[in-house]
Amino acid sequence: MRAWSSKIGFGTFLTMDLGGRLISSTGGVRGEFHLWVYGGAWMIRRDDHVEATSDDERPVMESAAQELRGMQITAIALSVDGLALRVELDGSTVLTVVPWPDLDLTMERWMLLLPDGHVVSAGPGPLLRLLRGDEVDPSAPD
Repeated sequence: MRAWSSKIGFGTFLTMDLGGRLISSTGGVRGEFHLWVYGGAWMIRRDDHVEATSDDERPVMESAAQELRGMQITAIALSVDGLALRVELDGSTVLTVVPWPDLDLTMERWMLLLPDGHVVSAGPGPLLRLLRGDEVDPSAPD
């Protein structure tokens, strides 16, 4: 699948939409698959060059996020402990998400909303959970 939307939200939140478009009850549009990174540090690399990290200035983060649009996801991997996420796009671009170094792991690092209404949640702590959509914080973005 290709990412058709990717953007920086509040603070360093990063979202990416894949698959068909879904319209929420509030009129918001998101992908069948919606990745939301909010409690983790992230980095986007192309080849050996770091395009942006969650520590960069907002314009740098926004530019790197926009460049993910139209790229095809070629691989997804989790670390053995489930704390890190690696998304490979178009071969040489990689999005990596790890826990914030100073975070006490009391919140999720990322969530992936699935077409069937379930959500894969990384955290809190070293947990990788599959939840029903109605078990997720309703403040999650559309």
